[in-house]
Amino acid sequence: MRAPRPVARHRARGPFAVRGPIRDLRGPALAGVLTIAAAGIAAVTGSPPAPANTATATASVATPAPLRTHVNLRESVDSARAESAASRANVRAAAVPSVTPAQAPPPRPAPIVGSFLPVEGCDATVPTVEPPNGQLALDELCTIGDRHLLRADAAATYLAMNAAFAAEFGVPLAITDSYRDVGTQSRLYSQKPGLAARPGTSNHGWGVAVDLFGGVDSYGSAEHAWLTDHGSEYGWVNPEWALAGGSRPEPWHWEFDPSLLG
Repeated sequence: MRAPRPVARHRARGPFAVRGPIRDLRGPALAGVLTIAAAGIAAVTGSPPAPANTATATASVATPAPLRTHVNLRESVDSARAESAASRANVRAAAVPSVTPAQAPPPRPAPIVGSFLPVEGCDATVPTVEPPNGQLALDELCTIGDRHLLRADAAATYLAMNAAFAAEFGVPLAITDSYRDVGTQSRLYSQKPGLAARPGTSNHGWGVAVDLFGGVDSYGSAEHAWLTDHGSEYGWVNPEWALAGGSRPEPWHWEFDPSLLG
């Protein structure tokens, strides 16, 4: 039986064919092959052959290209973890809204008398030196509504008493008179000499007295009874001379006495 013919690794055809596997060529042999190939190309194209670089050719053929680039796996994993952590931190930072520090609330004002705070929006203070009756300056008075004025401490307590009265009866205190300057005192005294005090002596002129109606001006009413029971809690009383058995009964007249508040 005939032995099988060996199969050549490369089949070369044509006048410039090179027999045998090219990868087995080394040094001068390879240079010769390249020279022959270059001459054939020049004959076909009409261009002069370029000199063969044996060292380069030998190196390119003899040295196989690496199958893959070496990668330091530990460094790659650590780098990927660091990038992932930084990305999560950026996402959390973007998700949390910036918070402006809350401003501290303004300090609570000190009580003007007892535990009563000053009238909101009124900067008046109680004068340390008592001014002449009926001559208080506007910066020593506070409004209690409907153009009525009282001394700063009397105004603060009156408004608190008025709020309690309204909670009880559903309506606020009805007021006819409060602070009276000396001119007003003179006019009323000329009109009602038996009722109005002599000018310069009225408690209205100190800004600590009010005249009320709407039920309070009657001794037997529920409104007058409530004010009699609770008025002193706010420093307000119907003075002895104005009581039902007083020298000049005036159920409508009420005065502020800060000593009742301690």
